[in-house]
Amino acid sequence: MSDDIVTKLQPASWRGIKFAIVGEREYSFSQEQAKHRIILRDDQLIHSLGRENPGFTYTALFVENLRTARWDKLFTEVYPQFLAACKDRAAGKLYDPVHGYVTAKCVQLSETLSVSNLYGVQVQVQFVEAPETTSTGQRPTEMPITAMGGLVKLGRRVDDEVTKVDWKQEPPPENNRDLFDSLQAFGDQVDLFQSNVNGKLGSLSAKMDRATKTIDKLKDPKLGPTRQAVRKLQLSALALQETATTPPRPVDVVRKTTEIAKFAFASAYGMTVEELHMLNQSLQSVLLVPANEPILVYRG
Repeated sequence: MSDDIVTKLQPASWRGIKFAIVGEREYSFSQEQAKHRIILRDDQLIHSLGRENPGFTYTALFVENLRTARWDKLFTEVYPQFLAACKDRAAGKLYDPVHGYVTAKCVQLSETLSVSNLYGVQVQVQFVEAPETTSTGQRPTEMPITAMGGLVKLGRRVDDEVTKVDWKQEPPPENNRDLFDSLQAFGDQVDLFQSNVNGKLGSLSAKMDRATKTIDKLKDPKLGPTRQAVRKLQLSALALQETATTPPRPVDVVRKTTEIAKFAFASAYGMTVEELHMLNQSLQSVLLVPANEPILVYRG
């Protein structure tokens, strides 16, 4: 009885485009660890920080002379479609002959044209699994926030967490409070001030990326929740950069030195309480507008 199992597997495909594997195909992942030394003791304690996303690497052949019942016009027709699909930055469906369908992103492609092969090209392509949900089906902790108010609220919590961290010799992240107040002034839908908001969101994303790398250098398991919050803030800034649209009305940020009833506050700015809640979700559960709290109002 034949033991040739590999040749009986279904071919790999990316976004439904099948490709012929030649040579070797690799699947790999790593477990990120943190080492902790106990004074006057040998060996170290090892804490698992989590598994890195699995990666798939294929060497594929797109040549015109490979014509079978399965393959035809690989170079002239199939490869242009495959290349375009790999240039798409969004996640897509990858079918691996061993692991089946996974949601992944194409992270690298290398094309080789050789005088020893005059019928097409050889391509090395790498994918990284990019799941949309966790294994339990719940929203991942790093799913981005898609409203400006939520971004500002999360940002302030990150600022509070950062002040509690012992950064040792690493430079601590900058405080973003002024940036959040400025961002909030543009409201949840912000195409009218697109360039200004995009610049601020881009700056915030870059800062959070540097903060994530700094936390990773510290290799302290206790900073796991802080890292998640920082990472979520970074992804949220990127998500809002892509989805910002035209605001229905321009807004301003105001602060009151004393507490004031919501109805009186809204009336002073020609708004209803419902409009006040729409711009400031944190006010829905309180009766008074807090003192010295930045509040969004429609520009008069």
